[in-house]
Amino acid sequence: MHPTLSFRDLAFLGRVGSSRIKDLFDQNTVAANVPSSIFTFGSGWATNGLLPTPYVAVQAREYFDDYADASGVSGSALNTGTGWATDTLLPSSFVGVIASQTFDSLTADTAVSSTVVTDGTGWATDPAPMTQVASVTFTAYFLTIPGNVTLSCATSGASIYYTVDGSTPTTASTLYSSPFSVSVDPTLVKAIAVKTGYRDSAVTSQPYGKIPSLFTGLKVWLKADAITGKNDGDALSQWDDSSGQANHATQSTGSLQPLYKTSILNSKPVVRFDTTDGMTVPYTVALPTTIMMVVDYRSATSAARRAMQGAVNNWLLGPYLNTWRFYNGAFITGPAVTQNVFVLLEVTQVTGVATFLVGGSTIGTNNSNTVVGAIRLGATGGAAEPLDGDIAEVLVYDNALSSSDRTNLRSYVLAKYGI
Repeated sequence: MHPTLSFRDLAFLGRVGSSRIKDLFDQNTVAANVPSSIFTFGSGWATNGLLPTPYVAVQAREYFDDYADASGVSGSALNTGTGWATDTLLPSSFVGVIASQTFDSLTADTAVSSTVVTDGTGWATDPAPMTQVASVTFTAYFLTIPGNVTLSCATSGASIYYTVDGSTPTTASTLYSSPFSVSVDPTLVKAIAVKTGYRDSAVTSQPYGKIPSLFTGLKVWLKADAITGKNDGDALSQWDDSSGQANHATQSTGSLQPLYKTSILNSKPVVRFDTTDGMTVPYTVALPTTIMMVVDYRSATSAARRAMQGAVNNWLLGPYLNTWRFYNGAFITGPAVTQNVFVLLEVTQVTGVATFLVGGSTIGTNNSNTVVGAIRLGATGGAAEPLDGDIAEVLVYDNALSSSDRTNLRSYVLAKYGI
């Protein structure tokens, strides 16, 4: 029977005999005896079946680097790429670490073999440092499907595996050998690169086609090019929602209906709002949210104008006093409006932070939590401030999209409209 070592003993041992702090696992438990998908107090260590095989769980009382104390531990569950974190489903004495990384000071990203822990009888050592394969790169985004996709990897001799159904690629997925065609609109391609003697690359992805529906939480998708059965100049009583949520924009009063106009922006139609037109959208926005819209201002007059506003809440997005502005209790003022020139307006709001962008460039932030609430387009909101301009597309999500998702979504919008 091995003696039980205290935290102080482990701390001492961690400083002796190596340039690396080695991690003592349960000396009475061999790997074969540990369940593969659980963390059991007192059993030493176990792999986490919900994460890739380089991940293991160990007891926090088993000594780590001098600089890795409790104050530096995330309170969230195990996260890939973050080194180590507590698992909130377990007692606080447990942490998760990446077995394929060393624990010596200031070298947390140095790779080691993922098979270094062969049993539970001793120290985790670093017998074979491993380099990670470079991430796969993709053909740049394209809007029109079908199209050909080329994959590449900077690591010589690496094999690339990919999927086109949104699933995570493994070595059981399709082996890449030459450019391939994607025919489903939209398509999310994911890929991984592997090489013997190296750690697998990170999984990378690239969407293609009309991609808004690829991202979770799409609640409103109004696009003028989806309108059917209308001729140029026809009044529009309903603008159908393409999100699948049936949040159609409507206006029952004929004199307040906007017009359907063809071949206005990059040969695509728009919906034209004058100084009285407006539409109601039956969706109420709450925090968090991401909103994008493609809009222009047709007048040469500087006036208080709103492309989107709240039915009740004093919130706006539009060409306000001849500048592109966002208001949610405080103004964030963007660039000057150029008459008849379309722009992409974007707002992301989470509790305590609202961010306004024009054309993909961040204009500013504020800390107001006021949201648009019930959506109104043009003049039908709580303020008597119409648009007098065109709207080509509106996207509303019920979450704050990640930076990469927003970048990909912008790629779709900018490519589609040539702005």
